[in-house]
Amino acid sequence: MGFDHDVFISYAHVDDKPLPGAAKGWVSTFVVGIKNKLAQELGRTDAYRLWMDYELRGNDAITPKIHEILDGSGTLVLFLSKGYLASAWCREELESFSRRVVTNSRQVFASQSAPESLAAGFQATAKRRKPAHWQ
Repeated sequence: MGFDHDVFISYAHVDDKPLPGAAKGWVSTFVVGIKNKLAQELGRTDAYRLWMDYELRGNDAITPKIHEILDGSGTLVLFLSKGYLASAWCREELESFSRRVVTNSRQVFASQSAPESLAAGFQATAKRRKPAHWQ
């Protein structure tokens, strides 16, 4: 099955605020690394499509356009943090995508930026829907 976007980046905008002296936040920096590695592995920078919303503020609603993009994405990469779990919109992205994982050969990858205690909150957020494809 082909997807419009190979990768959808889901993160709390509060987690991508640059620290003093940094040009970018850690999420954006990590995503640059993902893009570079994908390009190296695939041999071209245009061999994949990655989507990340740089414009939504943390309290903006998920728009129908974002639901459409989520629907057309093969992999969800989420940046798990206290901010992620506190964000209704991040949880909605996760829930929206997870409904499609089991039936549509999709994958979820989580990068944890805080203590292990977040794992329990993440499981609650995922509403006990841990498909076999989750890594």
